[in-house]
Amino acid sequence: MRETNHISRKCPFSKTTYTPSSREMPPGMTQPGVLCYMPDTMEPIGTIIREELEKQERSVTWFARKLSCDRSNVYRLFQKHSIDTALLMRISVILGRDFFAELSRNLPAGDKSVSK
Repeated sequence: MRETNHISRKCPFSKTTYTPSSREMPPGMTQPGVLCYMPDTMEPIGTIIREELEKQERSVTWFARKLSCDRSNVYRLFQKHSIDTALLMRISVILGRDFFAELSRNLPAGDKSVSK
């Protein structure tokens, strides 16, 4: 049996230090099995995209055509907690909404200084 190295890491979304191999999740976090846990308070990006589409009264068919994909892929997108940045950029342009700015507002306030 191979021995694993237990290294503690600090999650960039919280001040919690955790061990990646640990089955116990930090308090207030979800998504087991990943090295960094997203805050429970953050709404999944797929949900945010679906809400924006509804707000603009656009159909899933229209959105799928703009993305050059099937409607089934759009419905799968609505279930996602995270997506590729290139895809998010395309969606931002199509819907005319800066999703990156919205997501960055959810980052915890911390030390803004850059260490050299």
